Amino acid sequence: MKKEIIAIGACVILLITVVGYWYVDSAKKSQTISELKDKISELENQVGLIQNNYTSLKSQYDSLKNNYTILGNLSIVNLGEVTITNDATWYLENSPYLLYSTLVIEENVTLTIEPGVTIKLYGPNYSAIYTPPPTGVTNINGTSIIVKGTLVANGTENKKITFTSASTSPEPFDWDAIEFKETSVNSIINYCIFEYGFRGICCWGSSPTISNNTIRNFEDNGIMCVDSNATIINNTIVNNCDGIQCTRANPFIFNNTILYNRRGVWCEYSSPSILRNNISHNDQGIHIVSSSTPVINNNIILNNTECGIGVWYNNGLIVNAEYNWWGTTNDTEIGEMIIGDVDYNPWLNSMPF
Repeated sequence: MKKEIIAIGACVILLITVVGYWYVDSAKKSQTISELKDKISELENQVGLIQNNYTSLKSQYDSLKNNYTILGNLSIVNLGEVTITNDATWYLENSPYLLYSTLVIEENVTLTIEPGVTIKLYGPNYSAIYTPPPTGVTNINGTSIIVKGTLVANGTENKKITFTSASTSPEPFDWDAIEFKETSVNSIINYCIFEYGFRGICCWGSSPTISNNTIRNFEDNGIMCVDSNATIINNTIVNNCDGIQCTRANPFIFNNTILYNRRGVWCEYSSPSILRNNISHNDQGIHIVSSSTPVINNNIILNNTECGIGVWYNNGLIVNAEYNWWGTTNDTEIGEMIIGDVDYNPWLNSMPF
């Protein structure tokens, strides 16, 4: 009997132990399941945040992609005015660059263009004559590059940088202009080709260095200087309305070849230094109006159809045009190339260069 009681007691203890273990284990399992549910909820929240971030980043990417896209070796700046707010470089490996709208280089920002790069600009009315624009481009204004900061387009003699029309049959006025605003400093335009726009290089209160370039086939001015002291040296400026226009400006114009323009150099309210240039085969070599006092020395001025130098409405100011080569040493023949008050004597007896 004693043994039976002990056995029964042991069974009771065992049963209590098993039930207790089951109870504790069940509680732990319940706690674990609750924790897992919390973790799953937390992970779901994190996934939601990731999805939201992805949507936001994709939207930013799509926006940037619309403004700057690289397709193979073709770089496109398109779909609305594009502003460069950090220093940037356009690389030869991504050339040509197609500009479907105006590009603005902000103040204190530098855009550097590598030698050999070609930039093709679209005009206000594209059609089948143009390289087809990307899908979705339906409204294109005349494209310009507006420089409020710094543009360094420093080509080489063998690798010139080209700014040209995107048309397959280019004509003057296919695009607008390269414009340097009064906040622009330290810009360099060297060994470049500019062609087929409305105006070539416009200096609005800015004074970039413009050297060793070819500037041709513009509807209006090849170079326009307003309130500017730009340095213009060793350029070939051909077949524009005005080769160089100066308005309230005093640029240094040296050793340029200025041919086949309506007017080689236009001066109004300006006093540029025009030295050692070949100004020939234009309708008017140098056109001077409105209280201008340019210094015109050591140039070749010949074969301009209307006049070599013409002065109109200049408030009686006499223009200094001594020591130039007129293709002749005959006083009468030289005088026939001049209109208005010009001091052209003494003249050179031979070509100066």
